[in-house]
Amino acid sequence: MSLCKIPDPLKLWFTTASLLFLGIGLWLPCWGHAEVVRIGGTGSGLATMGVLAKAFQSRNPEFQFEIIPSLGSSGGIKAVSSGVIQIALSNRALKPAEAVAGLQADEYARTPFVFVTSKSGVKDLALTQIAAIYAGRQPQWHDGSPVRLVLRDFGDSDNTVIAAMSPEMKEAVLTAHKRKGLRIALNDQEGVDAVEELSGGFGASTLALVRSENRRVNVLAVNGVEPTIENLINGRYPYFKEMHLIHFDVNASVQVKKFLGFIRSSAGQGLMTQLGNLPVKAVR
Repeated sequence: MSLCKIPDPLKLWFTTASLLFLGIGLWLPCWGHAEVVRIGGTGSGLATMGVLAKAFQSRNPEFQFEIIPSLGSSGGIKAVSSGVIQIALSNRALKPAEAVAGLQADEYARTPFVFVTSKSGVKDLALTQIAAIYAGRQPQWHDGSPVRLVLRDFGDSDNTVIAAMSPEMKEAVLTAHKRKGLRIALNDQEGVDAVEELSGGFGASTLALVRSENRRVNVLAVNGVEPTIENLINGRYPYFKEMHLIHFDVNASVQVKKFLGFIRSSAGQGLMTQLGNLPVKAVR
């Protein structure tokens, strides 16, 4: 089995049209003219889907996959609607304006929404402390070193999840985006990159991304509750992101249908759980 190196894309906002001409920065198996299943969308699900694709490919070596770098939920939906990719990953269901005939959205998993830091020795923060960090009232860690907060762009879904945690958190995230000099990440991977790189870095992510990508950050408990799958199930940890598969159902290729079946299988769901996802059983 040979390997093909596909050129790295420019790290800019992707448009659906540009994806027709740009490759991706991954080593991928090549099987001549075999149909390629292209997957893209929210960065929080890409690495998990890459692990699932590799496991599926080990059983079906005639299939080929490409994982497109983070497009975000909206970008992924646009790309699958235009036929540029076959499967999009989204943190939300389809909006009415996106409901193209035949396009289907299935919630396949939920993953704990987490706070992460590169600061050693920090394992747990109260929600009031997190609000204070965002609002700028707690600019230092316990040892006096600076907290380096990493934000996502104001319209990003991370901010929606944070704002829903409490009235204080809603006010704090609004305040954070008025502060000067804070690092703003454009996608999920860039956000965790920044937390890893910054001394005392702090930000938000998902358990699925951290585990699937083996990130070098501490995943924090909130109010003494660990963000585990078990605590998501029992309701003790209430913060999560939905994960949706967006695809055309009726006209899907055999490769896409078989891969979607693998995701829904016990083997696929077992892998997802290991990687920080709670599989949703009732996938249509």
